[in-house]
Amino acid sequence: MEKERLFYYDKNSKLANSTQFIYRVKALSYNGEEYFSNLKSLWISNDFQVFFYPNPVEDNLHLQISDNSSTFVKVIIFTSEGKQVYENLFYHFDIDIATQDLAAGTYFVTIFTENNYHKQIAFVKK
Repeated sequence: MEKERLFYYDKNSKLANSTQFIYRVKALSYNGEEYFSNLKSLWISNDFQVFFYPNPVEDNLHLQISDNSSTFVKVIIFTSEGKQVYENLFYHFDIDIATQDLAAGTYFVTIFTENNYHKQIAFVKK
């Protein structure tokens, strides 16, 4: 019989510099049958930091990313409604993103490293 261990992670959990979690999703069909997804891997890292300014933003959002283990990052910007408005791949970690064409409002920036770590920040566009 397979042993299962439940672990609930939140932002206050104390982890090593990077921790890998293996998980699968258990689903129930309408008729009550159970099935499981394939195993998935999720890395949670404390090594990767993002600094950004200014907030609120007028013309340019500046991101400074500290990640010693990646050679590139992908940056995606979403509106508060979830619509993707920007995506780019960067091979440097000091990034300026022009925001003149964005409407005023709240935006979410998701930064992915090549090691599949990710962080999300929010900013306000004036």
